[in-house]
Amino acid sequence: MTVDGQAATVTIAWTLPDENTAAVGFRLNGDTTIECAETATASGSCQLTEVPPGSYAVEYREDEGSWTDADADADVPVAPPVAVTATPTLHGLTVAWGPSPSPGVTGYVATATPVGGEPVSCQSTTGCALTGLTYREYTVSVVAKTAGPESEGATVAATPLPETPPAPTGVTAKLSGPNAITISWKPVTSALGVPIKYMGGIGAENWGTGCWDEPRDALTCTVDDLPAGTAYTITAYAIGDVMSEPGRAAAKLTIPLPSSIPDGAPPMRSDLDGADPAAGDSITISGTGYQPYSTVLLAIYSEPVTLGSATVEDDGTFSATVKLPDGYVGEHSLLASGTGLDGKPRYMQLALTIAAGGGGGLPVTGTPVALLLALGAGLVLGGGGLLTASRPRRALTTA
Repeated sequence: MTVDGQAATVTIAWTLPDENTAAVGFRLNGDTTIECAETATASGSCQLTEVPPGSYAVEYREDEGSWTDADADADVPVAPPVAVTATPTLHGLTVAWGPSPSPGVTGYVATATPVGGEPVSCQSTTGCALTGLTYREYTVSVVAKTAGPESEGATVAATPLPETPPAPTGVTAKLSGPNAITISWKPVTSALGVPIKYMGGIGAENWGTGCWDEPRDALTCTVDDLPAGTAYTITAYAIGDVMSEPGRAAAKLTIPLPSSIPDGAPPMRSDLDGADPAAGDSITISGTGYQPYSTVLLAIYSEPVTLGSATVEDDGTFSATVKLPDGYVGEHSLLASGTGLDGKPRYMQLALTIAAGGGGGLPVTGTPVALLLALGAGLVLGGGGLLTASRPRRALTTA
């Protein structure tokens, strides 16, 4: 005999002698009796469906005689509901099911239980909604209820939909050190009471360097060791169930280049081979020790003027050709500003003695060219005046 508790069925199987000629009938006898539809004269079986829950004895009889205990029992449980589904909603689950095959079911209870959390239940005959859940996985169990026992649970796993918090607003940024930017933002509120934390970051394009490794409950943060000369995008995120869209400052913020060549900046290489370039010449420079795929800003000093930029190769090197501006004559330096392999600002420099270009010019070592030219002209004129004044006067003669 086989009992299928999931389907509320009992299958009775028997073996009869080959010489049997009696019509043998079989039944279950308990709180109610359920009889096989047909008698048999040979070995066989019958399946009884929609068997009410309870304990039954298996009995048989021959040729419509008295019923005799077959020394077999059947314990039939309440069958659980079928085809259970749990459809995620915002912080909730909509649970549906098909009816239990067992007779006498009075209703159903759906319960959602997270790992290590408190269960949440709802009751119905065909389906119900579980609300007030959080964004994590739940085991959803649906049991069929009767006036007596209840079924085992039919279970599925499901995760409610997360709440996406709004992006932070009021994102602002300010310079807070030679290579530091401090950003701040306004707080974000969850409509469902989800705790909100934040991440702030600064990058040349989008997200680059974050303030922290993990979200924090703070409304301001500082990113240090940022290379100068770069315009930075300022971004803040709110993190609840999931991360918000980015909140950004209205404008980028640029860390100015150093006012002078930083002390200890190692030398770059060039293609000059010891020769002095002239104003207006193009030279090729290269450096090492930068973060792969980052950007290096190239400038000329005394007062910094940007000449261009270069993208670092995967081995940490860069190479670029720059044109020396007209009018820069005399002692100057080139500076490559970028991010080192350690994530901190890295500077390399190249000292130059720049000769005058085809248009000529006076040596320039940091003072603006126009001013030096004016001073030079003034000295020449002044010298001429002195020379004229020192000559003896000739006497005037008349014919």
